[in-house]
Amino acid sequence: MILGDDFEILDTLFQNQSTIIYRAKLIADNKTVIIKTLNNNFPSSADVLKIKHEYEILKALTNVEGVIQVSELFEGNNTLMVFENIEGDTLKNIFLKPDNPISNIDIEALLKVAIQVTDALNNIHLNHVVHKDISPDNIIYNSNTNQVKIIDFGISSQLSFEQHSFQNHNELEGKLAYMSPEQTGRINKILDYRGDLYSLGVTLYELFTGQRPFDGCEGLELIHAHIAISPTPPHEINHNIPLLLSKIIMRLLAKMADERYQTANGLAYDLLFCLENIHAINHKVVLGQQDKSAKLQIKQKLYGREKEVESLLNAFERVSLGSSEIILLSGSSGTGKSVLAQEIHQPLTRNKGLFISGKFDQNQCDIPFYGWNLMFASLADYILKEDEVSLIRWKTVIKEAIGHNGQVLIDAIPAIELIIGKQTDEAILSGTQAANRFNYIIKQFINAIASPEHPLVIFIDDWQWADAASIDLLKYLMTDNSHEYILFICAYLCLSS
Repeated sequence: MILGDDFEILDTLFQNQSTIIYRAKLIADNKTVIIKTLNNNFPSSADVLKIKHEYEILKALTNVEGVIQVSELFEGNNTLMVFENIEGDTLKNIFLKPDNPISNIDIEALLKVAIQVTDALNNIHLNHVVHKDISPDNIIYNSNTNQVKIIDFGISSQLSFEQHSFQNHNELEGKLAYMSPEQTGRINKILDYRGDLYSLGVTLYELFTGQRPFDGCEGLELIHAHIAISPTPPHEINHNIPLLLSKIIMRLLAKMADERYQTANGLAYDLLFCLENIHAINHKVVLGQQDKSAKLQIKQKLYGREKEVESLLNAFERVSLGSSEIILLSGSSGTGKSVLAQEIHQPLTRNKGLFISGKFDQNQCDIPFYGWNLMFASLADYILKEDEVSLIRWKTVIKEAIGHNGQVLIDAIPAIELIIGKQTDEAILSGTQAANRFNYIIKQFINAIASPEHPLVIFIDDWQWADAASIDLLKYLMTDNSHEYILFICAYLCLSS
């Protein structure tokens, strides 16, 4: 990797497929610095934008205590950032050595570090940044100076909250083992500062027990654990952990953000109390007494929709056992039809199901199958983000289902060609024959996607703007008895008379 004549590389600190981190000497003034650069002589524009994004985030955090400080961004043959030279090592390398038994964990020393990390995170949040990737790998501790620095702001956000949508787990940003339920996009809740507190909870759980809450799980199984399974309390794994500390960590790991600590400052207060009373036996304390947010937090809950949610979840349970159903959602604009439909994400993840969506548009009424096309494009995009083994399996399943009609499917969904490859041209049909063939191929395609291993939920919104051909396709699919493991959710606007 060429860094030009400005730097002399002293050591390689970290390297993965996308980035390299060096300790280097700045030739001009003989100053030692840390350099982060892209691990590619010809990086993509997305990679360059990501490192620029991190630079802008860190410039907004200049002089914030507990945050690594960035000094310059160089753009040339390589885009690189220059940081202050921080000594020390990651919490992972210091405290999570494979040969270190949990009986050797120094609870008091770790508590002091945890309080520092919490204070640093509080400073970040007070500056309106959500880190989104808190883990033992991204926290540096210098035992000589007793300083903590949080690093790696590559996916951080200056938004106070974000809405993460259902997506392939392979494209999720951040480390899945430390990811909050809302960051997975599977629980239909916004992601805000409290997502960092969940990730800190996983980090503290690992530091004090030597294992993560859901070790042994990966992929969709790990996502489901984050959103639905309660981990073993830390004090039941490491008996040296005070019960109060165990309760603090479990509160951080609450599935719903409203039930966690609401601020890092409130957490720091309880951690300090725990440290000061670490030798007290059965000391009773009410957690969160100083956990007061400066802004109003409205609970993320659907009110007055309990019956509708229950009906939706019951329908999905039946579909998961092999049936095919359709649910119609109607209501005025802004009444939460889409939000209601997304309540299905949690049980869907448990059953490794697929959720694909589309919507019709008032300004696109003249485009046949507009809503269907958006839905199928999202499905193709989901499949294309699978790993190579899964992609080969999907290719085989789809080709077996549609036979020699692949080109007809590609004409409707161009991205499918990236999955099944080029296909031979089909005989040109017109009128009713063409419509019948198209409907049949779509039916076969959908039936191939839905399976006991992957129940399928198809959500299409704004049916009031659908064209006649789209409605005919829905009728055809719903009157066919060959469907299994499919739930259609169709939402439409009640137009006032």
